[in-house]
Amino acid sequence: MQDVISSSIDLFGFDLNAIFVALVLLTLGVLTLFWRIQSSKKLDFADLITKDGRSVSLTKVLQLVGGLTATWIMVKMTLTGDLTEGLLGVYLVYIGGVEGYSKFVAAKYGYNETSTRDAVPGGNGNGAKVPTSNHSKEITA
Repeated sequence: MQDVISSSIDLFGFDLNAIFVALVLLTLGVLTLFWRIQSSKKLDFADLITKDGRSVSLTKVLQLVGGLTATWIMVKMTLTGDLTEGLLGVYLVYIGGVEGYSKFVAAKYGYNETSTRDAVPGGNGNGAKVPTSNHSKEITA
């Protein structure tokens, strides 16, 4: 007869699933980490979806959604055992291609990223003054 290892935790008279407890603790840890990063003034998560610190970038939002969706599909296919080398290759080309294409377009048109901290009129979070007018390069054909 096999010994069955219990995956439940008896805590204060409640039977809790150990996997559920681990997932809740992991989620709380990740949220705490994100809060500490955001409050450290070294990184702003709003830069993930804004193009100049003021307006939302459709390209960045679509890249983020596409990357998360593709990653979820890869994880799901790995767990079900359906992942092949070809699909993994397509995924890696997609992820690398999105970043490469963004860098190519930025270099071709002289696009310069601006952080949300730099876009605040009168300062960039470090006490430095930042001009409030738009000083972008003109695109010439």
